[in-house]
Amino acid sequence: MADNILGKNSVFGPISSPSIAVIGELEVGTVGVTKEKALEYGIVPIEGNAKGLTRAKYYPRGEDIYVKILSDSDYRVIGAQVISKEGVKGRIDAMSLLIGRKTTVHQLATSETSYAPPISSALDPLTMAARKLIGSD
Repeated sequence: MADNILGKNSVFGPISSPSIAVIGELEVGTVGVTKEKALEYGIVPIEGNAKGLTRAKYYPRGEDIYVKILSDSDYRVIGAQVISKEGVKGRIDAMSLLIGRKTTVHQLATSETSYAPPISSALDPLTMAARKLIGSD
């Protein structure tokens, strides 16, 4: 906006409104549209849900993590919600980028993610939810 005020031609792209709240020990994150908001906009969302772990299952102190991904009828990612005691911010930020880039759920389901037992599981819960959404889990 400041560029435009100064006479420069700048374009501000669409936003996905990533947000996180900490409620007690839980991190609750959302990005893009919810199922209810999609329906208000006339979009019938397709939903994929997954429960995973924030660390390798054999590694101590891993926490449950719950992920929901929404797509439109073209399988373009339009929203996500993530809840856990840890690891929510990075996943919400990643989903914000994917929404902004108009990424498809198929692209997410086949994307490569890093693996380190102290901080991640072998198959990321985002990938798991994407695979469930397209029916290839």
